[in-house]
Amino acid sequence: MPAASSDSTEPVTEARSYWQATAPAAPALPKLAGDRDVDVAIVGGGYTGLAAAEWLADAGKDCLVLEARSIGWGASGRNGGSATPRYKKGWATLAGSYGAEATRALHRELFAGIDSIQKRIARFDIACDFRRSGQATAAHGPAALDSLRADLDWLRRETGDSTPQLLDRDATASLLGTAAYPGAYYDPRGAFLHPLAYLRGWAAALAAQGLAIHAETPVTAEREEAGGVILETPGGRVRARTVIIATNAYTPEFFPGRLARRIVPVASSLIVTAPLSGEARARVLPTGAILADTRRLLSYACPLPDGRIMIGGRGDLTGRREDPASYARLEGILARLFPALAGTRIDYRWRGMVAVTLDAMPHLGRLGERHLFGLGYGGRGVVLAHSLGRMLGRMAAGETIEAGPFGAAHLAVIPLHGWRRPIMQLTAGYWGLRDRIEERARG
Repeated sequence: MPAASSDSTEPVTEARSYWQATAPAAPALPKLAGDRDVDVAIVGGGYTGLAAAEWLADAGKDCLVLEARSIGWGASGRNGGSATPRYKKGWATLAGSYGAEATRALHRELFAGIDSIQKRIARFDIACDFRRSGQATAAHGPAALDSLRADLDWLRRETGDSTPQLLDRDATASLLGTAAYPGAYYDPRGAFLHPLAYLRGWAAALAAQGLAIHAETPVTAEREEAGGVILETPGGRVRARTVIIATNAYTPEFFPGRLARRIVPVASSLIVTAPLSGEARARVLPTGAILADTRRLLSYACPLPDGRIMIGGRGDLTGRREDPASYARLEGILARLFPALAGTRIDYRWRGMVAVTLDAMPHLGRLGERHLFGLGYGGRGVVLAHSLGRMLGRMAAGETIEAGPFGAAHLAVIPLHGWRRPIMQLTAGYWGLRDRIEERARG
C-alpha cells in the first residue's frame, strides 16, 4: 500500500479495477489533523500495516496508522485475491537454502497465516467472498513437474503433511478445464477472497474499536530526535517512539537503511472477462480452484463469483505504460489456456506494484533504534504480509522475534538499482525464453 510520498517509486495506473467496481464503499477514515504523540506509528495501511496495528491494539498499545491514499489503493487492494499455500520457491529448494528446521517453520507460518485470515473474517464478519477454493500449481514442463514431485516428497518426509497431491495430465485437465499442462501440485487449503472488500471491512472494524487510521495522509519527511521519530504530514506531525515501515513497493527514499534500494517495484497486471455463459462456466475452471503455473513469468487464473474469469501475470513490468496493448500478453494467456474464450470481451484491466527482493523472500527487521520494516512479498503478500505484520507488532512491543529466512540479514541492497528498468526488461525477455523452451520440452 502506498503510504508515503516519493518520486522514486513506479507509478500505478488509475484504471478502475474489478475490485473497485464490486467492493463496498470505503470506510470514512479521517485525515490527520493536528499533532499526535504515540508509542508506535505505522506507515502504510495495507495488510502489513493493519496486521501490525491489530496486534498492537489487541495488546493495549498506543498506535496509529498513516495511509497516503484511500485504504486499498495500493497492492493490498489490487492483487489477485489468492491466499497461496506455497512460497515463491518450492519446499525442497527452500530446504536446500535454509535447512530442514527453518523450512518446517516456514511451512507452519504459511498455513497459520491462511488460517488467521479466515479467523479474522469470522471475528469481524467481513463480507469478502472468502472460500477455500484450493490452488493448483501447474507445471509448464517436465523439469517443473519433477520439482513439484520433489516438494511433495519433502513435505511428507519432513513435516508429515500429505494434504497436497500431484495430479497427472488428465486429472489436471479435469480440475482446471485446460489441457495446457502435463501435471500439477494441488493443495485444497488455498483460498480466495475479494481483497479490497476484505481490507475495507477490516479497516472499518479496527476503526470502530478505536484504532486511529488516517487515510489520505502521506508522510512527506521524517527525522529522528531524542526519544523518538518525527513524521511530517500535510495535516500535522506525529512523534513516535517506534515507526513501522509498511510501504512495500511504495517505500520512499527518505527512510533509513537504503530500504528502497533493497527491493525492485514490479508491475503485476490483471484482466477480467465479461460474465461467461452457463456452458462456458461449467468448462472453465469448473471446480473453482485457482490456477497458478510454474513459469518464471508467472501466470494465474481464477473464477470469480459472478461468472467471470480473472487472468493475472506480467504485462508491462515497469508499470509505466497504460494502454490495452500492454495487457495483450494476458489476453493471449486466456486464449491459450481456454481456447473457447478467445475473443471474449475484457471488462477490466488494471495493475499494481509488487516488491521483489534478490532472494525472492519477504523480510523484516530493525533499522537502528527506532525503525522496523517488513516488505518484499514478490506476489505472495496476501498471506505473508499478515504474518510479517503480526511479527512487527510484537517487535514494536519489545518482543524478540526469531525471523529465520525472513530476517533482515538476508535482505541485500540490489546492485545497479538505478538501472532496474532496462535490467528488468532484459531479464523478463530471458525468463520468457527459458519458459518457452521448457514448455516445448513437454512434447
